[in-house]
Amino acid sequence: MSRDSVKFGRLQKKQREKQQVRSIVDGSQSSSLRAPSYESYSPGASPTVSSSVHENVFSVEYAAKSEYAAEAAVAPVNYSLKQEPIYEHPQQAAIPSQEATYLSVHQEVLSQDEIFTAQVKTEFEAAHAASIWLKNNSHPLDDEFERSFRNMDRAAYWNFFATEVSKMIESMCRFVKFFEEFNQLDEKTRISVLKDNVFEMCLVTASIFYDAKAQSISLSGQNFHMSLFVTTEPHLIAFIRTVHSCLHNLAQFQLSTAEVALFSAWILMQGTASASYLVQRLKGCLHRLFYYKMVHPEEALQRLLDSLQTFRVVARQHKQLLSEFFESEPNAKLQPLYMEVFKS
Repeated sequence: MSRDSVKFGRLQKKQREKQQVRSIVDGSQSSSLRAPSYESYSPGASPTVSSSVHENVFSVEYAAKSEYAAEAAVAPVNYSLKQEPIYEHPQQAAIPSQEATYLSVHQEVLSQDEIFTAQVKTEFEAAHAASIWLKNNSHPLDDEFERSFRNMDRAAYWNFFATEVSKMIESMCRFVKFFEEFNQLDEKTRISVLKDNVFEMCLVTASIFYDAKAQSISLSGQNFHMSLFVTTEPHLIAFIRTVHSCLHNLAQFQLSTAEVALFSAWILMQGTASASYLVQRLKGCLHRLFYYKMVHPEEALQRLLDSLQTFRVVARQHKQLLSEFFESEPNAKLQPLYMEVFKS
């Protein structure tokens, strides 16, 4: 054979060897990336969520604003927030196919909870849109309004308080319709669940409008310094001090809107047996948010959930004070929704 024929033969042999190696590599990669199937496993189904509009649980109209007074003292509680990432993702080698499948399923569940949290946050912000806008555009009281506020009588103070609480209740009624577990309850049970928990939910929501540094709260677009809430009645003084303490302690958690929304929903549904899955999911979503911002997330979350017991005490004090007010002012007229929810 000529020298050119020998070279051509060698070139053909090398090309065949390269093609064989490439086919072997491609085959091994496709087999390693093919995830095994698990017929007996499926990711946990997420609770059903409804965005449909139903008739409002409480259908009443509201009268004009008035005012309310008190004085507050604070017992600060500090919770450490993380200043750095919790962990760094190491560079990993190739992951075996079964582990890759598990991580994929785990990430899918995480993604579902993140979507759920975002939905809850969006519904909460939509329900409280007007109040949040006023808070973001709030301004200090002018001198004339402050003087009139300080000179209001007892009935006017109660009506002011009832008006602000009524606005929150109305927003809460819109927010809770997002949860199908709530909508599936019969009307009587829905009203009962709301009445039993709405004051506590209002306390948590009010923390959004409270400025711990300035010691003020934004109400209807105006900033009220806590020193404006004064009264000569000892029981009212104690009540407002307790409310202020609750707001200040909630502020130490630096709750985001999403966390306030999840916590409020948890308060509403935690006593409803048929909503046990939803309650656990709300708690799990809260824990995940705390995990990425708190040094001790489990301890911080438990402290937050335990604060509900304090809110229950404040809610009972509120009803007792309202009862005493009507004993001394039997002809007083407060906001209709407030009366429907709290007057026995």
